[in-house]
Amino acid sequence: MHEYGKTIEFWDVTTGKQLWHGEPAPALAGEPSAVPLGKLYGLTGLGLRISPTHRYRVRVIYENPTDHTIRTAGWVW
Repeated sequence: MHEYGKTIEFWDVTTGKQLWHGEPAPALAGEPSAVPLGKLYGLTGLGLRISPTHRYRVRVIYENPTDHTIRTAGWVW
């Protein structure tokens, strides 16, 4: 997540439930932030159980303090 990212969430759209919420660790200006994944992967490292019959959404919230669009803010690498 880039420096203006505030939160990242994983939602089960089918049930309307939020499955995971993370906030990035502080990072230097221009550097990507690490997002803690412990709750997403759980203690076993096996991850969340998902169903092929459900729809899911990843939601990222950014706070852009500049006066211009950050063109690569929402890209998946």
